Amino acid sequence: MGLCVAFNDNSVQNYSKENLSQLIEKRVGIETYCNKLGEISRHEVYAKAAKQPQIKAKHSSELLLEFEFCKLFKALEGVIIQALGVQRDLSNGISELSLSVHENALLLQYKELIRDQDKKLQDLQRNFNNVQREKEQLENQTSELVQRNNELVDQITLLKAQLATLGGTSNGTTTPAQNSTASQTNTGDLLERIKQLEKENEEKDSELEKIRKDQDDLLELLTDQDLKLNSFKSRLRELGQTIE
Repeated sequence: MGLCVAFNDNSVQNYSKENLSQLIEKRVGIETYCNKLGEISRHEVYAKAAKQPQIKAKHSSELLLEFEFCKLFKALEGVIIQALGVQRDLSNGISELSLSVHENALLLQYKELIRDQDKKLQDLQRNFNNVQREKEQLENQTSELVQRNNELVDQITLLKAQLATLGGTSNGTTTPAQNSTASQTNTGDLLERIKQLEKENEEKDSELEKIRKDQDDLLELLTDQDLKLNSFKSRLRELGQTIE
C-alpha cells in the first residue's frame, strides 16, 4: 500500500495518491502505519539480515529476511513516509515533510558546527604539542646551562685557591686571575641566560594552562552538541528519515 502511494501517478481517479492515503488514515492511521513500518527496520531479524550479504542460516526459521530486501526496504521506507506526510498537515499547519526538511536543516547546522569545533580542537591539540616540545627543549637547555655553571663555579674556586698559593704574578702571560675573571664573565652570561630561559618557561607554562582550559571548554561544548545531535537524530528517525 505504501508503495502504491509513493509511486502513484494519479492516473486512476479512485486510486490516486490522496485517496490511498486517506484509506490508510481511516483504516489504520498514518502515525500507526509509520510506527509499524519503522518497527521492521528495528527488528532483530532485520538487523541480522542487513549485516549478512551472504545468506547464513542454521534453520529454515531464520530465513525470514535477506540482505537485498533489507537494502531495498531501507531505501524505500523514507520515500513512503514522506509520500504519506505530503498528504497530511499537522495541527500547526506544517506538513510532516516540511517538518522533516526543517529538522534536517537544523541537523546539518549542528553537524557543521561540530565539524568546525572538531577542527578547532585539533588545531589546539597541535598547538599544545608544539608548546610542550618547546617547553621540554627549554628545560633541557636550562639543565645544561646549570650544569655548565656549576662546572665554572668549581673552576673559579680552584683558581682562587691557586691565586692564594702563588700570590699572583705579572710576567706577560695569562695568569690564574685572568682565567678567573674570564670564568666569572662566562658564569654571569650563563646565569643571565638561565634567568631568561626560566622566564620563557613560565610564559610557556601559562600558555599551556590556557590551552588546557580551552580544551576542557571545547570538550564540554562538544559533549553538549553531541547530545543535542543525538536528540535530533532520534526525532528524525521517528519521522521516518534515514540518518547516515
